[in-house]
Amino acid sequence: MSSTKGMYAEILLPLALESTYTYMIPADLAEEAAFGKRVEVQFGSRKRYAGLIVKTGIPAPGYRTKEIISMLDKKPVVLESQLKLWTWMAKYYCCTLGEIMKAALPGALLLSSETIIKAMPVSEDEVLQLDEPLYTLFRTIEPRTSITLGDLEKASGLKSLYPHVVKLYQLGMILVVEELEEKYIPKRIKLIQLAADYQSESGLQSALELVSSYENQTQIILSYLIVSGESMQPVDPKLVISKAEVTMSTLKTLIKKQIFVEVVREVNRMELLKKEADQSEIVLTPIQSKALQDINDQWKEKDVALLHGVTGSGKTVIYTKLMQQVIEAGGQILYLVPEIGMSVQLLQRLKVKFGSSITISHSRLSENERVDVWNQVSAGIPIVAGVRSSIFLPFQSLKLIVVDEEHDVSYKQQEPNPRYHARDMALVLAQMFEAKVILGSATPSVESYYHATKGKYGLVELNERYLGLELPQVNLIDRNKDKSSSGAMYSHSLIEEIKTTLANNKQVIIYKNRRGYAPILKCSVCNWFAECNQCDVAMTYHKGRNVLICHLCGTTKAIIPTCPACGSPHLKFEGYGTEKIEDELSEIFPSAHIKRMDLDSTRGKRNLENLIHNFEQRNIDILVGTQMVTKGLDFDHVGLVGVIYADQALHYPDFRATERTFQTLVQVSGRAGRKNEQGKVLIQTFQPDHPVFKDVMTGDYTRFYEREIKERELFRYPPFVRQIAITVRHKQADMSRDAAQILAIELKNLFGQRIMGPSVPSVARVRNYYIHQVFIKMERSGNIIYDIKRAIKEFQAGIVKKKSLSTIRISVDVDPNQ
Repeated sequence: MSSTKGMYAEILLPLALESTYTYMIPADLAEEAAFGKRVEVQFGSRKRYAGLIVKTGIPAPGYRTKEIISMLDKKPVVLESQLKLWTWMAKYYCCTLGEIMKAALPGALLLSSETIIKAMPVSEDEVLQLDEPLYTLFRTIEPRTSITLGDLEKASGLKSLYPHVVKLYQLGMILVVEELEEKYIPKRIKLIQLAADYQSESGLQSALELVSSYENQTQIILSYLIVSGESMQPVDPKLVISKAEVTMSTLKTLIKKQIFVEVVREVNRMELLKKEADQSEIVLTPIQSKALQDINDQWKEKDVALLHGVTGSGKTVIYTKLMQQVIEAGGQILYLVPEIGMSVQLLQRLKVKFGSSITISHSRLSENERVDVWNQVSAGIPIVAGVRSSIFLPFQSLKLIVVDEEHDVSYKQQEPNPRYHARDMALVLAQMFEAKVILGSATPSVESYYHATKGKYGLVELNERYLGLELPQVNLIDRNKDKSSSGAMYSHSLIEEIKTTLANNKQVIIYKNRRGYAPILKCSVCNWFAECNQCDVAMTYHKGRNVLICHLCGTTKAIIPTCPACGSPHLKFEGYGTEKIEDELSEIFPSAHIKRMDLDSTRGKRNLENLIHNFEQRNIDILVGTQMVTKGLDFDHVGLVGVIYADQALHYPDFRATERTFQTLVQVSGRAGRKNEQGKVLIQTFQPDHPVFKDVMTGDYTRFYEREIKERELFRYPPFVRQIAITVRHKQADMSRDAAQILAIELKNLFGQRIMGPSVPSVARVRNYYIHQVFIKMERSGNIIYDIKRAIKEFQAGIVKKKSLSTIRISVDVDPNQ
């Protein structure tokens, strides 16, 4: 329905569109319409979306508009402070408000326009005349009230479903409609309560008389009274059964007798996980107490403080003290962690300490659980601990943001838009709420440490481990000299040290940042190697599944017996992954219990937690892992950490390669000897004279930083300049190249030598899209960054209108990680 009279609203849609859209508010919805509520609207000829009201009471536009179809919320789900943050992000990160809305809201609040298939009433003869697969397809649809195309695809197993659906539609046997599907399903639980007739004193006496001949039934009533107290409120039946020490069948009998009634209540899923808080006092060492005081002193003049503390120095205890201060003052806290899998222990400890005052937000939650977390934060729960997306939650009174392991690359969103950095956005969010920020790390990012040394942030140092424990002893193993007799990746020194560590009843962590069994399957005769047919990378062999997998697009291939290029059967695996290391160490140490910690071994919801628990309980002797073992883990009995190939990250074409190497090696070294005894770290390298390894051996962050910051200034890299990376993609290499060249020429005409490229990245094709990149380096001062972003936006808008280049994909990454 279209109209030109009445009230109007600006609606934001979860799409990559540059503007909001005007819709008319029907008279029957006029009183309900308000900022932050979701509404159902039609966009285009058939699609429906859940849009967000961002402004009401706007004047009638000079054109006909569609009406809002329905109101989806009784109260706003988005606050004005959130829209303010979204608007800042869209401008800074060169993306649209709709893209940020899609990233910010839980998926269950983003209603999807689903294509719904319904069977029409037809005769049995018409059905029997259908050929396959139309016959089976119709029989799949027929018994259902309706089915979405997505569900039909799964049920039918057809790879090419749409043509057959179109055929059934043309035959008049199905109806195709678009309907909005509400994805959020509230959690409901069944409780029990004494029936109203038995809640008075006389009624209770009557109930007891009715069951006097049945001891178990009497115990149920008495146990209910104990659990519910004087209020006689609905309670969890499991608590009553446990207290009475009877079976569920006894309770069901009382329900049939109508002495008890079942009560269905809607609850927050996360409320069910609540536990009582640990009320014990946190005791700080003198050094920690001084650091706490220093942070509070720094906050008197600055809003951001960097806590640089060595591994095992007790930074988390200081965070906990700061959080208690905020809770006592009635504020909310956001505790950011880089990856939930790497913070399992930390979050468990926070739950123990803060009980029902904390909720956890991360990617492994179900869509419904994410909505429940959203509602908890909106209701003012004191502490939210979570990953980067937690910055989007609807905080009411945010007063403190803790960014733990602030250097970690996981805080940067890579795909899709918005490509934001959660650490940087935490600073913006804190400014909006006038909150304080603590950045913490044993290996701060060069940018953060630079800002701290220049006085932009406060700087607090913790230079020794908790209770004065010694830092691990770090030794380099020169692989040019110390080689294994078998030619394997393990030096003689490493194998001998593992033997000694196990003999001393200590645990071992082995680090290699490559999952799978072997990264290359190669022909010994013609040097052919297995390459992904969609990406320009070698496929990795995964022994557990006995397949080759592309780690970029996920394509899998079966193992082949002969070389497809020359027909030779002499194929061999080259290189090492965590799977191969686990296998070979099992042969070398057959009595040791060895497990792997990588993406493949921790995919299940509880797999990682179980693995960490087993290592804590010393059910595992050797833990082989990727970067997952380098941070956030605190084990009491690790005597040795071994790094298989420390040179790997140094070879990446990235100005941060040295920084990443230093951070990773210091972090993984910090897993050793955290309790009672000094640990040992053995780092295998072919470049033992590289200065970064010298800094790792001594744990000298200052020396590393001073060398690194000089190189950054000399070669014009952050923090002395800002960077933007523009990626151009197309399924035809020449189209990608031509579009990138046009972009580079236009930008160079405007901004000169700040523009570099276009260039081809080390991986030139991903998912059948050829890639070219244009890099921009610009000064930090002035408005040049806004002029460049405006020019990029204009180019993006213009290229869509050019028929020859309309299929080009362009992505913009402000402050890229590389």
